[in-house]
Amino acid sequence: MQIDLNCDIGELAAGERNGIDISPSEEALLDVVTSVNIACGYHAGDHNSMAAIMRAAASRKLSVGAHPSLMDREGFGRREMTVAPIEIYNLVLYQIGALSAFARAAGTVVGHVKPHGALYHMAEKDPEVAEAIVSAVRDALPGAAIVGQSGGALVAMALRMKLRAANEVFADRGYRPDGSLQPRDRPNAVITDPMRAAERIAGLLQIGAIEAIDGSMLALSADTVCVHGDNPRAPEFARILAKTLVDSGVVLKSLGR
Repeated sequence: MQIDLNCDIGELAAGERNGIDISPSEEALLDVVTSVNIACGYHAGDHNSMAAIMRAAASRKLSVGAHPSLMDREGFGRREMTVAPIEIYNLVLYQIGALSAFARAAGTVVGHVKPHGALYHMAEKDPEVAEAIVSAVRDALPGAAIVGQSGGALVAMALRMKLRAANEVFADRGYRPDGSLQPRDRPNAVITDPMRAAERIAGLLQIGAIEAIDGSMLALSADTVCVHGDNPRAPEFARILAKTLVDSGVVLKSLGR
């Protein structure tokens, strides 16, 4: 079995960086994961964090992805908004373009795109949103993969439009029986025990299913597993997850390799 271990990164507030462009926790994450999704400035991050994390990821030969968002720094990109499809296309294209420039400067390429927060979930409910995202990726990076909810509408749209796609599962989030994530403001939405999170993913890779919040078993495909970089315990989660998977016979392999 093979799996990619990805993290959303570059999402710390400026004050959490202690005046530097990349934090110790981000450095620690980069030493464990195989792919990164770099915040492109709309919900978090800026030109300095994008440049620094890109350089650090390139030096480790990690697969690099863009993590575009709605323009919502105040809400960390987690608030759904009414946005016309053409604007979604434009904002995704803009953020991919910015990160691609930093990738070229660092001697690497942007190999995948994973929408952030509300944009990620809006794509599951609105085909026009999904099509706008995939169209932007197709026009900016035709060889890149779209990372989306396992078995979801964004992955299906990417495949329909002849782009590569990767089914993503979450180590630290609770699943509803229909395969959607439990909203963060509801019980059992976030798993705080890193060992429990790791064991759930190891079990998923063994049997192809994970326990939903109602106790039922939910079948999921998994190409990549996400660790949220804004979690203060993210490096610990990533280390325990990686070790648990490797100990169970799983090979960690990045999306781009």
